[in-house]
Amino acid sequence: MKMTGNKILLVSVMISGLTTGFVFPPVQSTYAVILFLLPLIHSLYTDPERSVRYSFFFGLSLTMASCWWIFSNSGADALWIQIISGMGLFLVSASYYALLGLIYKYSRRLIGQRAIWALPLIWGGIETAMLFEELAFPWTYIAHTLTGKTEFIQIAEYFGVTSVSIAVLYISISIYSSIKYFMKKDCFRAYTRFQAALLLFFGLIIFGWLRMGYISKQLDTTGEIKAAVIHPGLDVEYKWEKKNFNNIIDTQMKLSEAALVENPDLIIWGESNFPRYLENNPSYIGDFLIFAADKKIDLCIGSLGYDYFPDTESFKKFNSVFFFDQNNGKFRYDKRKLVPFGESFPFAWALTFLKQISLGQANFDKGENNAPFEMTSGNKFHTNICYEALFPYYNASLVRKGSEFIVNVSNDAWYENSRQVYQHSRFNIFRAIENRRSIVRLANKAENSLFLPTGEQNILFYNEKNTQNTVSLPLNGELTFYTLYGRYFALLLLLLNGAVLTAGLFNRKKSSGKL
Repeated sequence: MKMTGNKILLVSVMISGLTTGFVFPPVQSTYAVILFLLPLIHSLYTDPERSVRYSFFFGLSLTMASCWWIFSNSGADALWIQIISGMGLFLVSASYYALLGLIYKYSRRLIGQRAIWALPLIWGGIETAMLFEELAFPWTYIAHTLTGKTEFIQIAEYFGVTSVSIAVLYISISIYSSIKYFMKKDCFRAYTRFQAALLLFFGLIIFGWLRMGYISKQLDTTGEIKAAVIHPGLDVEYKWEKKNFNNIIDTQMKLSEAALVENPDLIIWGESNFPRYLENNPSYIGDFLIFAADKKIDLCIGSLGYDYFPDTESFKKFNSVFFFDQNNGKFRYDKRKLVPFGESFPFAWALTFLKQISLGQANFDKGENNAPFEMTSGNKFHTNICYEALFPYYNASLVRKGSEFIVNVSNDAWYENSRQVYQHSRFNIFRAIENRRSIVRLANKAENSLFLPTGEQNILFYNEKNTQNTVSLPLNGELTFYTLYGRYFALLLLLLNGAVLTAGLFNRKKSSGKL
C-alpha cells in the first residue's frame, strides 16, 4: 500500500522523536540532535493544520525512547501499576507537545510562514509549562540531550535550561531554511541561513569556552568546604523492613566515623536513609546532636518528618532532610516538589478523596519551609530531594535565599541499572550552570557526583555498597543573571504562548460564529 504524504510526514516525525529520545543520557551527547529535529520542523512547516497530530506523536515517541525505564519501577506493587503509570507518563508528556502543535498552528494562521521562527519561543513556553505543579515532568527537554556538551550550554547561566533548547531549535530551523532555499536554487539565501546557523552554533561554543575559563579562575580564589557522602547501597525492600533498621543505622554511623579521617565539614546521609520518622525517635536525635558536637561536624540526614496539629488531631507527613549543627541546633527541610503518582496524587489537596486511591504512592504532604541550612562555619546551603533537582526556577529561588552550594539526595534504587539513574544525575549540570553553584549528589544505588559551577561533572562512584567519599565543594555567594531574573524570561514565554493561544481560540470562535 502506497503511503500518502501526511502519513509519510507522520512516520518521519515519529522517527525524529525516537532518534532524539535515544540520545538522552547515558548515550554520549551529540550535536546530531540538531539534525534529528529536521523532520519535525519540515512536517510543521509543510502541513501546519496537522501540527497537533505531528507534535503529539513526536512527544510520544520522544518520551517512549528516553523514558522507557519507567516500566522497571521496582516499587510498583503489580505489573498493571507499572503499565498504567508508564502509559500515563507517556500520554501526559505527549499532551504537552500536542499543545505546542496547537499554539504553532494558531501562530501560523496569524503570521503565516514566518511562524516557523516563533516555534523555538513556543517550545520554550511549553518546556516551562512542563513545570506545572500537579503534573510536572520536566524531563524531556531538548537541552537534556546535551549534558555532555558543557561549552555549548553555558548560556543557561543567563536564561536557563530552556534557552539551550531554544538555541538548538533556531539552529535547526536555520539549517532547514537553508536547505529549502538551496532546493529553490536561491543560493544567496541558502548561504546566509546556513551561515547564521554556523554563527550561532560556534558562537555559543566559543562563548561557553571563554566563560568556563573565567569561572574556573574565579573558583581558585573562593573558599570551599569538604563534604562526606555516606552510601550504604540499600535495596528498596530491605530499607523499609523493620528488622533491618538497626543494621542500617549502625552501618552508616561506622561509615561516618571512617569519613572523619578526611576532616570533612559536613556529613550527608541519603534520601530517607534514616527510614523512620526521626521525631518519633528522640534517642537518635540525641545521638546525632552529640555526634555533631563531639566530632565538630555538621550532619545532613535524610529521613521522614511530620507535623501534628492538636486542634484537629491531624498530621502532615513529609519526605524530609534534617540538619544538625555543632551547637545543638536541629533544623528540617520538607520536600515541596512531589513526584506525581509516586509521592502524591495530583490535585489531592483539593479533591481529598483522591488520597484514598492507591497506586502505590506515598501520599506525602508538600513542605512549606524553604530557608537554607546554615552551617556552624556560617556557610549556607540548601538541599533538594530526588526530582526537585529538575526544577530550575525553584532551585534559583532557594539560591536567592543565600545558598553557597547545593546538596541533592535521591533514592534511585527504584530504577537501579536503568537509564533513569544517569539522566536523573546529569540534569543537575544545568542547575550548577544556572546558579554557578557546586552540587554534591548522593543517590542510593546510582551515579554519585560532584558538579562544579562550570557544569563539569566529577563522578565519585557508582552504586558501591557500604562506601563513603569526601569531596571538596567550591563555594560561591554571587548571584547569576538567571538566579535573579530567569523567572521573568519564563513568564515572558508563557505570556507569549498564552497570547497566541487566546488569539487562536478567539479567531476560531469568531469564524464558527460566521458559519
